[in-house]
Amino acid sequence: MSIYTYYDILGVSPDATMEEITIAKNTLAKVYHPDSNISSNIDTTTQMQEILEAYKFLSDAIKKKEYDATLGGQGERVYQTFTMADKEELDANSFVIYWQTAQNLYESVTQGHQILKENYQNQNRLGIAVFGHLVRRHHLPLEIKKHMREIQTNISGYIKILSNRNIPVAFWHPDAMNWVMVRWGQKQHVDFILLFHRYQQHVEITLPKNERLRIHYRNHRYQRNLNKLLGLKFKTM
Repeated sequence: MSIYTYYDILGVSPDATMEEITIAKNTLAKVYHPDSNISSNIDTTTQMQEILEAYKFLSDAIKKKEYDATLGGQGERVYQTFTMADKEELDANSFVIYWQTAQNLYESVTQGHQILKENYQNQNRLGIAVFGHLVRRHHLPLEIKKHMREIQTNISGYIKILSNRNIPVAFWHPDAMNWVMVRWGQKQHVDFILLFHRYQQHVEITLPKNERLRIHYRNHRYQRNLNKLLGLKFKTM
């Protein structure tokens, strides 16, 4: 069973700004607030509580620092909106497979990006940067290089699953996946590919311009980091 963090619940990366965290919370709250789902007879109280709990920790600098320090050794925390069950249940509820795959992809991209970011900072401290620019190939210790190759392999596998189901790359970010998951959970007979198009209409027509731009920016940054990780070649130190 996969581990989910407060960052996964809000759909933001560990290096997200306070403004991005707040916007993510407000956006999810509109979707999961019990009053917004009462007409569908869907109780989203638990989901809303998780969103507020995640925001409570990530919006407090001290609590966030303490929480970040525990991530390396944390126990299992499952995103309760849709609990991952055994394979039989996943086969019966097919979108859960793609939602989980997208979550795993997001985790891998976030992890790989963080490794590169730390490596970039270390190289700068060591004076490897030339005229403010690092060479395109990242120089990594052998153990980290091996880890990065494993991340690249995992990412390629997740991409294959999503691509084979014809889910466009523009919808792989948790913003889209979580939104569709809620709607699909309410009417599981609906083709979820259609729900992605409804999500696109929701973003372009319903959301205020500033939130729409934030979502576009997060998605663009995510795709950029994804492509960067897939295209990287490494040299050992």
